[in-house]
Amino acid sequence: VEESSGLSADCAAAYRLYYLKITEVVSRLDSLLRHYVGITLIFVLFAVMLILNALLDFNTMSLLAAVVMMFWFVAGLFILGMVVFVCGHILNLAKKPLEILHRLEITSKNDKEIMIFLHAVSNNECGLTCSNFFVIDYSLLVSMASLFMTYFVLIIQTRQMASSAQTSAPCNCSSSRSLL
Repeated sequence: VEESSGLSADCAAAYRLYYLKITEVVSRLDSLLRHYVGITLIFVLFAVMLILNALLDFNTMSLLAAVVMMFWFVAGLFILGMVVFVCGHILNLAKKPLEILHRLEITSKNDKEIMIFLHAVSNNECGLTCSNFFVIDYSLLVSMASLFMTYFVLIIQTRQMASSAQTSAPCNCSSSRSLL
């Protein structure tokens, strides 16, 4: 129920209780899944990078092997994207009541309790974590994309350096003189 000065005190208290219940559920879910989510992200990320490395040797593999590798590459990217999307969505749902409480206009002494509550939970990150290292949100997709691009560029540069070293003149090390 909205009033002219914002939400009523009862409605604000209901949002506060809703936020506390959501954070409790998300915390329990995180305690159950944190290691599974972390292991999934790490191993699938590593597998996708290995498949990317193998796909760059396209001219040395058969067409069927390349198609299978491409399938697993896309499947790995899909798994990574879905894990991050679900975790980010849970984080957004958990933060929604808190965002509504932030938009309230504090006018009465009863609302001071809400202000104290907002201040107490403002730095609380409620969401699924990657083995308690960091909270997984949508920005992880951008970080993974930059990781893949950096890895791709490094692989290309390393392969170019290796091919240029093979085509350069061989070293005649037997004709060098000893310094003694």
